[in-house]
Amino acid sequence: MTRVDVKINPSLVIPAKRTYYAFLGSLTTPPCTEGVLWLVLKTPMQVSKEQLGGFGTLYKNNVRPVQGVNNRLIKESRKNISPLSLTGKVSPQDTVRRAEMDRQKRQTPRRSKYDRRIPQY
Repeated sequence: MTRVDVKINPSLVIPAKRTYYAFLGSLTTPPCTEGVLWLVLKTPMQVSKEQLGGFGTLYKNNVRPVQGVNNRLIKESRKNISPLSLTGKVSPQDTVRRAEMDRQKRQTPRRSKYDRRIPQY
């Protein structure tokens, strides 16, 4: 059943602090294709047993066991994820912010002093 009249604001269901880890991994469903860029929020979120059960009902093939770090590079964000990425709307501030981020990217070496490996537990 599809509901077109339901609108969801994702910024209301994720933490206000949107810093994250980024790493290359793979899909969690067969064929577990590699080359997926994962962005994982640092702030954990609570889900109920009912919500977890609902997820399992919708995504039955989510069967991949948790994988080890295996010496992969895990980058840590320095800023919150932009609200732009959540709403799809572009404000003048977002345009200026994006231009500044693009300028900084061009001036930043590929590996920066902020890159670090997260220890494997």
